[in-house]
Parts: sequence; C-alpha cells; structure tokens
Amino acid sequence: CYDDLSVLSPGLESLLFRIETIGGLIATSSRSRFHAIPFGSVQQREHFGKGMASLQGQLNNFERNKKTRLDRIAALQKKLDAELKKQTATVKAGTREANKVLEGTAQFLVRMEERHKRRLDTHDRLTANLEKTRVRQLAKLPKEKRKTELEAFRKDRQRQRAQIERQDAEEVLRTRRQRQAQDQSRFERMKVLQRSQLERLRKSNTGGQFIVQVNEYNNWLAGMERVRERLGMLHHERGDPDTWQHMVQPAWSLDPIWTPFNRIHTCSFFTPQEVPLSRLYPAGFKERHYLAKTSGWRLNRNNRNAFLASGGREHGWGYAVHAYSELHFFLAELVTGFRSRLGLDRRVGDGGCAAGRVFLGSVDSQPLYQSPFLVGSHQTVDTGRLSLPAAAGGRRRLILQADTAHDEGISAVDPFDIRDMVDWLEPMLELDRERLAGVVSKRVHLNVPAWRGWSPALGAKARCEWKFVLENRVEDYFFPALSLRDAPLVLSRQVQPSPARKWLQVDMGPVNSLRPDPSILTVRVGGKELTPATLPRRQTWQVGPIPLLYDLGINKEAPITVEITQRPGGEFTCWRDLSITHGPKLPSLFALFEDHGVFAPVRDKEAAVASLVDDGAFSGGRAIKLTPGGRFQMPLFGAINIREQPGEDAYRYLRFAFRKAGGGRVSVELRQPAAGQKLIRYDAGAGESSYGPSKKTWQAGIPDEWVIVEFDLFEDWGDVEIDGLVIGIPDGEHSLLDCVYLARSERDFARIPDIPTIAATHLRARRTLSQPVLDKARPAVVAIEVEGRHGTGVLIGDQGHVLTASSVVADRGSEATVRLPDGTTLKGRTTSIDKAAKCGVIKLDKKPEVPGLIISDKDDLPNIGIYVGLSYSPTWHQAKEAAPYLTIIVDSDKKTFQPDYAVSGAWQGGPLFDVLGHVVGIHTGGDASGKTTFSRVHNFKLEPSR
Repeated sequence: CYDDLSVLSPGLESLLFRIETIGGLIATSSRSRFHAIPFGSVQQREHFGKGMASLQGQLNNFERNKKTRLDRIAALQKKLDAELKKQTATVKAGTREANKVLEGTAQFLVRMEERHKRRLDTHDRLTANLEKTRVRQLAKLPKEKRKTELEAFRKDRQRQRAQIERQDAEEVLRTRRQRQAQDQSRFERMKVLQRSQLERLRKSNTGGQFIVQVNEYNNWLAGMERVRERLGMLHHERGDPDTWQHMVQPAWSLDPIWTPFNRIHTCSFFTPQEVPLSRLYPAGFKERHYLAKTSGWRLNRNNRNAFLASGGREHGWGYAVHAYSELHFFLAELVTGFRSRLGLDRRVGDGGCAAGRVFLGSVDSQPLYQSPFLVGSHQTVDTGRLSLPAAAGGRRRLILQADTAHDEGISAVDPFDIRDMVDWLEPMLELDRERLAGVVSKRVHLNVPAWRGWSPALGAKARCEWKFVLENRVEDYFFPALSLRDAPLVLSRQVQPSPARKWLQVDMGPVNSLRPDPSILTVRVGGKELTPATLPRRQTWQVGPIPLLYDLGINKEAPITVEITQRPGGEFTCWRDLSITHGPKLPSLFALFEDHGVFAPVRDKEAAVASLVDDGAFSGGRAIKLTPGGRFQMPLFGAINIREQPGEDAYRYLRFAFRKAGGGRVSVELRQPAAGQKLIRYDAGAGESSYGPSKKTWQAGIPDEWVIVEFDLFEDWGDVEIDGLVIGIPDGEHSLLDCVYLARSERDFARIPDIPTIAATHLRARRTLSQPVLDKARPAVVAIEVEGRHGTGVLIGDQGHVLTASSVVADRGSEATVRLPDGTTLKGRTTSIDKAAKCGVIKLDKKPEVPGLIISDKDDLPNIGIYVGLSYSPTWHQAKEAAPYLTIIVDSDKKTFQPDYAVSGAWQGGPLFDVLGHVVGIHTGGDASGKTTFSRVHNFKLEPSR
C-alpha cells in the first residue's frame, strides 16, 4: 500500500491527507508535502486589495447613499399623494385583501402539518414491518441476545423518528417566519397603495417611478448587507477562499501540483496506518440482477458520474455497485482491520431496499458484519471496526456483498431491484502500526529519487531523521531532507565498463543551498579518493545550482565500485542529484554574459576598449560597453554543443540585447574550438557585414534604444560547438551589449528575470528610429472632404498637389476641401485619377505654406525596414494631427503591398513613408480579414498626360 505514499519517518508521525478536486484530480500525500499560500500571484493580491477597498468604500458611503435614496422616495411619494388627491379622496384601508393573505398562509401551514403527519405514519408502518422481519431473523438466537438486538433496533428507529420530528419542526418554524415576513411586506405596501388606487397608479408615471425606486432601495439594502458580510469574511493578508492556493506533491508526480482552494471538493485526513480501500483495485467482481441492467462497479462516483452521496451528505471516496453484487479484495499481511459506511445512493430517493454484508474468505462463511435493511437514501449505517485475523497461508480475501432484500417479506416497499443502488462509503483498511513502522524504516530511502540505483548503508550507531522541505532555488519543489548523527552514510554502486569517459555529478547540501559542500563528502573509486573537478563546465557566476563534478575516467575492462560517504553533522541536507553520465548536466538556461565577464582583445594592439559599466544596463546591474575599432573575446570553460534536440549537455537558441549611439553596426560571434570551422557570426545594422560573412539582423539601423534579438543556432549553422564569445563594432560611437543567453527551448528564455519583452523593446526602438520621419512628414498629411466623402492625403512637391486614394476624390473636377494640421482650410479640385494605381490627385487653388514631400523612386521595398504611416479616421477627425503607426512589409508585388499592421477604421488615402521620409505607398483598400492594402506610387505622375 505504501510504495507510492509519502510516509516520511519510521515513527509514522506525519498525518496523511487526500484531496479530490471538482475536475476529478485525486492526490494523496503527507502533511509535510503540502503547502498553502493566500494568493496565487502578485497581481491577484493587488486585485484582492482593490476589491476590499471598493467594498469598504461602499460601506463608508452607506449613510449618505441611504439618505439620498430615501429623499428621492419621499419626494416621489409627496408628488404621488398630490396627484391622487386631485383624482379622488383618500380611500380608507380595507381589510379584505389582508384577510385573504392571512387565510392563504394558514392554509399553507395546515397542509404542511398534514404532510409531516403522513411522513411519520409511513415511518411507523415501515418500522412495524421491519420489526416483524427482524424478529423472524433473530428467532434462532438466544433470548437475551435476541432481546438486546431488538432493543438496539427499536432505539435506532426511535432515533430516526425523533430526527424526522426535529426536521419537521424546524421546517414549520422556518416557513412560518418566512410567510409572516412576506405578509408584513404586503401589508406595508397596502397601506401606501390601496387596491382602489392601483388603476390610477398604472396610468400615473409618478406611481411607476415610485414603485421602481422602492424596489431599487430594497435591493440596494440587501446588496449592502451582502457587502458587509463579504467584507467581514475577508482578511487582507490571508486572502479568502477565492484566492487561496494549495500545493501538494503526491508520490506519482515529479512536480508539485497547484490547486485553487475553491476547486477542492473533498479533503480527508487520516493516520499513516489507515489506507482508503479505494487505493486497491478489486481482485474480482460478481453481480446478478432481475430487472436492472448490468452496471459494474464505479470508484468514487455513482453510475451518473456524480459524487457519492447518501444519508444527507456527500462522501469522499468509495465504491458504487448495484445489488446483488460482490467486490473481492486481496489483503496484505499488514492489514488487521476494516471499517466502512454503506447506504443507498441519493439517486434512489425513497426507493430501493438492500442489505450489506462483509465476509473474510468466502461468502459461505459467517459474515463479519450484516447491516439492517436499508430503505431509501436517507440513512447510512456504520460497520464499526471489524477485526481481520491472520490466515494460515498469509493471503486473505475481503468480500463486500450488497444483497437485495425483496425475499425478506418487505417487497411492498420496492418490488423490483431497479433502484437497489448501494454505496460503500469511505471504506478504510487498518494496518499493524508496529510492523508498518518496521517496513517503512527499511524502505524510507526510496523516498530519495537521487538514490535510486545506489545501495545505502548506515553505521550501527547512526541516527537518522527525515522530513520533506519545500525548496525554491529555481522553482518550488519538495525534497526529502536527512539529518545524520553519530555515524556516516555510505552509498555504493557498480559502474559497468565503457569506452567513454564518465562523470559523477553530485548536487546535495543544506536546504535551498546553491553550492554543495564537498567537505562533508568523500568519493572513492576502487578505494582511491577523488577530488571535485577544478574547472566547471560553466561560468562560476552562472545563476542556479552548481553541482560537484567528479571525473571517473575511462574504464574499458571490468566494473568499478563507486562509494560516496556523507559525514554526520546533524544539519538537514537534500540529495537532489546523484548521477553518472557521459557529460555533466547543464542548466536549461545558460548565461554567456550577465553582469560578469572578462573580455580580452582578439589582437594585441586594439584601438577599441571593452569595459563593464553600471549605468544603462538592460538587465541585472552591468553591461558591456565597447568603443569602435576592435574586437574582444571571452572564453568559456569547455566547449558547449549546439544540437537540434538538445539534451542536458547542449543548447539550440541564442538571445542578446544591444543598443548603439551614432548608428553603424554591431557584430556578435560565437567562437568554435577547432580552427578552420565556419564562422558563427551575426551582424546588426545597415550596410555590409562588419568582419566578413555573417547572418544579418535588424538592418533598419540601430537606435540608441535597447533591442532584443533571438536566433535558432541549429537552423542557421547546424550541429556545432562553441567555446567563446566575440564582440566588436567597426564604426559609429560606443555600443552596449547585455543579457547574452543560450537556451534549450524558446520557452526557457521566459525564466530570465526582470527584462522587457522582445515586442516592447522593438516598439521603443522603432519609435526612436521613426521620430525624425514623423517630425518631417506630419505637417504635410491632410484631411480631405469631397462631396461628403472623407479621406487622408499628403502634400507632394511645391505646386499644391495632394496625393490620396481614388475612392476619396470621386470624379475629375470635383470640388474638394483640404484641412491642414495647423487648422488651415484650403479649396481645390480633382485633377487626376489613376484607376490602375487606385490613386488620385487634388490641385489646391492656393499653394500652402507647408512644404510638400517627395515620392520615393525605389522599385524595391525591403521587408527588413521600418515604415511609418499617418492617417485620419472618424475618431481622429477632431484632432489637429493624423495618428501614426509603425509597420513592416510582409507581402508585395509590382503594384501593391501589405504591411503587418491592420489600419483598422482609418480613412483611405493615408501615406506610408520609408526611413528617409519619402512616400512609398497610399492606403487604398482592405478586406474583412483585417488585411490592409497599399498602392505603390514610385512611378506615379501628378499631372495628367496631355
């Protein structure tokens, strides 16, 4: 039973618990592998605080809002009284309607009492029938035994009758109070609005408003009462059930499982020597029915997949069957007792009739327990603790029998077996605590995953104490911690021959420690003591745990024995990793540079300088600052593999951040250990490659803002090895480089702490690059109105021409009104329309003072550049300037192109500019999918051909 339970110590001190969520997740673990927090995230804590502040604010304003609402009601009532006095004299309040209300309540209570009396009569008749049947069953027992059983039966039935009477009395009292409150509310309303006045009120607007205000006031009062109750339940530091998060790590899960508290359906606690029978799979199952369909058995659910419920409440676990049925279980030697409740499932209501029996060995033997007849789902019975004596052969069979009761003389209750649905509720096995403690003591080392494959041996005087601790070095995990006193622990393992070099990797130390302590360990191979490797496979400043590495050498002949000795010390230590591999494991995220590093010139006489600076770092505390004119390199400790499917000793993706003052280029290279290999180099910036062949990135020009770039090294270069980082800038002013990481997957980059996203940095960089274009182009972008049509246009040249979309200008000769960003309004006419290009030209009657722009004469539109658009829309029309947007080209042909930005809701005719401020396109269309189309204008003629 305990191979997969987290029993932590031979003393069995820790309670076990079992949770089941609404979604069906079941986890059983120990108390020490459980953790609870009041909030799942900082954002949730902030949202909770805002919610509390809002509720408190509503209560603080309660009296003021109450007075305002009552004053409004009083004013409407005064106005209503004045209207009624004009129509008729005040009618005295009659009592007819009130009497009818009182009579209705009295009749309702009389019918309830009659229903309760019939329920008690049915119970008494059933008791009499059951007692007769019980007498026949007990006829063969001795007189004293028979008398005792009958008295117990009568007391149980009397207790059930008293419970029914108590429930009925509570229902009568509760119903009487509810009806009286409802009647009083009706009386109060009648005092204000007599029935003789209702017809006039229906025709009165004031009367309708009055009723609405009264109803709203009552609803508001009820809502404020709920607010007061809600606020009383909340605690700022402890949250509430909607924010609580529970973490549990069952033995079958490698990772802890986080579960919201309000998703937990059942939480059960029990001692280590108690095991829910539901953890065992039945060894056999039998069933037979007269009319009911074959349904089998269900675990923790009934045949409608609902939670098990009987006797007025739901139950945490168990088996659902249909009588007649038998569930068979094989029991281990440690099992000494059994206990369960049973009853008919709530689906049967008042129907169904069955009995339960518990056997050990065979159904032909004397039952360990036999229940009374169960009729309806309103009651359950408890078997009590049943002792399970040991068997001679060691193997025992537990049988749970659910039998129909229709041959026992009470078939009038339910003549068929269709509703004989029996639930075995929360069945529990009890183990021998002393023997269990001995078994757990021998196998407690299995709780340490790192020891699997190793043989642990403790000295005769060694004293061990175990507990599970929550470690959060990188992510939250539960680890078994060992406190060792008086004698050492020895772990041994045989390593088979292999032609490859092998390494022993050890990650152990105090709770939450990042570095193991080699002083408490001794590693021997064949009796020879080893020392940890002096050169780790990664930088000494690498974030995350740093294991100890032992070189086991190359052994081709015979197996070798590795022994690891832990000295006693008393402090709790965690064994997280103890593995023998062909190469040491590397973290999933590897920092080539983050705050630390020594860069040396590639050549002896470099004019440039590389230094670490504290100001302006992208992440962490420092960045690399380079001046132009040279290259610098930083070696790594050993070569790192780049692979398509990287294992624990390889990576695939590269990410780094850079910025540059004065424009120009930046070069980042990953050095390979072998000479003559292909260069792994990336160049950023416009122009030729900096230092020879390279992959180009960010060719629109480098801004003096941080830019993040990310690369798939395998896709670009294939399987390679790298052993150093080389950086350089050939021109411009200084450059900063930071946050240089390798990762196995793109998701691993998300673990870099406290850095902006790629999208955010790119947006800032594009805005910085586009600002000069916006300053130049914004004064020349105008709003156009032609015969009720609106659009955007751009001033071209110095002759007063406005370029826009053909859909804006209507026909040639149409009058147009053009509004400049400074508010100036000019008149003009349509002079040219090019239907192929979907563009048109308006000639202004008066030349504006604003200089016009230039149409680009370039045939190609590189998709690596940044483009800036400006356009008006119905929401922008009142603004003095057109709204800008940044985009890149994703698709183009000879006449049109499409950007990655959907110009949603904007007027057509808006221009798109390149980084020089030249017009490259006009917004001329879009479709329902959100795509926006621009017409190319590099060959467009402003004047019509003659």
